[in-house]
Amino acid sequence: MKIVPGRIERVVRRVVGGDGHSGASTSDPSVSEQPVPIPPAAKANDIDLAMIVGAQRSGTTWLQLLCAAHPKIAGGEELHLFGRYVGHLVAAYYNDQREFAGKGRGQGLPSLLTTTEFDNAVKCFTTTVFSQLVRGKPGSELAIEKTPDHVLHLHYIRHLYPNVKVIHVIRDPRDVVVSQLAAAASWGDGWAAKTVAEAAERWVEWVTKGREFGKTAPWYTEVRYETLLNDGPRELARVYAFLGYPLPAEQVEKIYSDFAITRMKANTAPRVLVKTRDGQSASVAPPAPAAPAGASRESTTSAPPGFFRKGKAGGWRESMSEDDIRTVERIAGPLMRELGYAPAEVAPAPEAAPESAAVSTASNS
Repeated sequence: MKIVPGRIERVVRRVVGGDGHSGASTSDPSVSEQPVPIPPAAKANDIDLAMIVGAQRSGTTWLQLLCAAHPKIAGGEELHLFGRYVGHLVAAYYNDQREFAGKGRGQGLPSLLTTTEFDNAVKCFTTTVFSQLVRGKPGSELAIEKTPDHVLHLHYIRHLYPNVKVIHVIRDPRDVVVSQLAAAASWGDGWAAKTVAEAAERWVEWVTKGREFGKTAPWYTEVRYETLLNDGPRELARVYAFLGYPLPAEQVEKIYSDFAITRMKANTAPRVLVKTRDGQSASVAPPAPAAPAGASRESTTSAPPGFFRKGKAGGWRESMSEDDIRTVERIAGPLMRELGYAPAEVAPAPEAAPESAAVSTASNS
């Protein structure tokens, strides 16, 4: 079965409810109207968990590193846990459950596992994964995971983890488009959008899903990339407080300085991501010394060359054509205005001459 973005979310929402809480959708007769409880056994395996999500190339990696530098917070590389692994299993289970509901017999996992038992098994697995982050950083208490497309799976994630904190990073779509196209031309060929329109449409979809999910919920917050760039220590302090782990102002300022964009590009920021596969941790490692010319050394992250670009807000003004600007604003304009991103002062595209006029001009030449 082919799983497409958004399909897992639609399937799960029919069962766990549109707000991420348990409860069946009464609009779908194939789903039981009995509420689906959070797996009781899985509650014993709860973990203090936070998710960083957002449209790709919005600054999620930067915020992840800033959070992972906190002594009580552990973060690792992108896990793609729900999109690449668990999501396929979840979609298959709920699809089978709906397909065979009311038919007197069934096949697949629903023939043996109730929804509660299935969710319990899934949560035990995902908690085992997240726990590796905390185990890999001595003294940490909160696991923070950053996979941008988890924004498409937030309903099921919160179904399993009702206390999860969600941080949604939002950036000007024009900067996102420029960065995605640059990635598509090099290291991000396998996932990045290939056209301006595709990148803009993806931004609208992902940002909209994140905002619809969180709305005004106390466990959801938004971080504007521009604010993190221009008022970094204050915004980072707010994020730490939201996560429940505030730090003194001077400590926040030191962490922010350690992960300045210039240091990220130069690969001189501290190594803070947990590496647990071999039982080792890079979470508390000091910055690696400068390498001799031509030598290589361990990176701050596993990010490929070119991952950290200019990092400036409004950089699109220097590289985006007027046609591309018009395309982005045509697609993303309403959401841009809602978020306070002002449209560019670009003249409308010239209208093409009518075919009859073009023929007349040619005949008279």
